[in-house]
Amino acid sequence: MQVTPAILTDSFATFQRELESVRYSSAIEAVQIDVIDGLFADNITVTPIDLTVAEFDPLKIDLHLMTEEPMDFVYEAEGLKEYLPIRRIYGQIERMSHQVDFLQEVKTNVWQAGLALNIFTPLEEIKKEVWADLKYVLLMSVEAGWQAQTFNKLVLDKIKRLREQFPKTSDLHILVDGGITLENVAEVMKAGADEVAIGNAIWKSNDPIGTIEDFLSLSAR
Repeated sequence: MQVTPAILTDSFATFQRELESVRYSSAIEAVQIDVIDGLFADNITVTPIDLTVAEFDPLKIDLHLMTEEPMDFVYEAEGLKEYLPIRRIYGQIERMSHQVDFLQEVKTNVWQAGLALNIFTPLEEIKKEVWADLKYVLLMSVEAGWQAQTFNKLVLDKIKRLREQFPKTSDLHILVDGGITLENVAEVMKAGADEVAIGNAIWKSNDPIGTIEDFLSLSAR
């Protein structure tokens, strides 16, 4: 199981502080950066160009695009890729024009490509022609756009349904994002998730790295 800290902020100072608090954790591979454009949700965050002056090493970046047209931000990331150690890009499908094109464009840059679904978006909204090549799915367990929300158990059924269709032995990687706490992470992993993105529970902790280790310990039970 993987734990990935998720940063959602419009303040570069906050971004730097949160990044530095986990940057040297040996328990994580990447930090997720939530990108919101004020159109997909009534919120706004840092964008890829804001990140070019940050120091990420040894971590990679996962971009979670909660935007009106995720492909536009893929193009922005492409123009900045020599400055950004991108590992993976997820795009919310609710405002995405072409799922196949999105995945292909991300993969062209040798990045991992994934689709993200909001809490009330059914799995059936993923196009049939996409499934054969889809390796990463992000399931929101809150309403996309804000941190510090309460976990919605509706996501557990979606995880189970997806895992039944694609067992652990398959290539499909399921990430769950939103409202993850030390009290519910084991239930999320038991349902079939491979990874959790965690924001508030880490950033509100006095010991972010220790909290990450606590999550890993609980999810392994």
